[in-house]
Amino acid sequence: MISAWCRKLSYAFVSALLTFACNSEPEASSSPKKPSGKPPRKPPKEIPVGECDDGLCNRPVKITAVAEKEKVPTLTAWCTSAATVGAVSGQLADHFKQICATGAPTDFLVNTLIPNAYTGAGEPALNLIGKLGTDNGTVSAFFAVAIKMPINAATHYNNVGPRDGTVDTEKGKIQAQGSKPKDSAIAVTAASSNGDPSWTRGWVIDTNSSAEVNAFPKVTVETIFKYQMDHYKISDAGYLYASMLQKSIKTVKSYQILNAVLDYNNSGYQILVVKISADDQKQSEKVQDAVQKIASNLVKYMQQQSAR
Repeated sequence: MISAWCRKLSYAFVSALLTFACNSEPEASSSPKKPSGKPPRKPPKEIPVGECDDGLCNRPVKITAVAEKEKVPTLTAWCTSAATVGAVSGQLADHFKQICATGAPTDFLVNTLIPNAYTGAGEPALNLIGKLGTDNGTVSAFFAVAIKMPINAATHYNNVGPRDGTVDTEKGKIQAQGSKPKDSAIAVTAASSNGDPSWTRGWVIDTNSSAEVNAFPKVTVETIFKYQMDHYKISDAGYLYASMLQKSIKTVKSYQILNAVLDYNNSGYQILVVKISADDQKQSEKVQDAVQKIASNLVKYMQQQSAR
């Protein structure tokens, strides 16, 4: 359920950032304090190129390397058609070029993402694009992951995707992440067409939730933001779903998610390319564990949902 995918994955990553943010120390007051004697905070652990660490993988990303078109005709058709969607030349341009270049699939898509797609067994592999960012009080991650579904792309689009346009789905997604939705503040409104010929449906979602974290003292953190999800039918080649932040109110600073829903070698796939950030609350060293644990659980959950 792609849009569910986008919403759940984006919320999952935000939840991950909140998890370590809520365990941070209180900010220093204006009055001087004695040195605590504690060692300086460490940045996220770097993963050697070509290796994985607990599900986070640092594989070389060859953005300019293009696969041979004649060997992957269905992927080539998707890339060619998707290139006409306005979103991939705007906010999602950086996302799109990870999987498509000059009308053809990249080596990264063909030889890294698809062969390592999560099928429901073992642990998902989240492929980092660059390093985990921890600059200027913000944590950010840019990564991609593929899911091999037990259904084809059309079945997913027709039967699962439409369920996202409901408040109940938004509440369920929040609860699945261990947070409490603020019912009166959650709203899902059908979006108007953005004028793109491939656009088929979309929603504007106001989401509001809180989560208690077992820090000392216990902390309740609010997550409030508005985002829009748009679905596109890419001629006969498959589908593209875009999720983009509209308004940041608390905690979330930005996120953009591109999801390519397509068929390849008689199997349905979702190819997620995710870029998201939130306040780090001086706990940047916990980013890696948070991203891996929360996002991996979401990948597992969403793979299971595609079978229902």
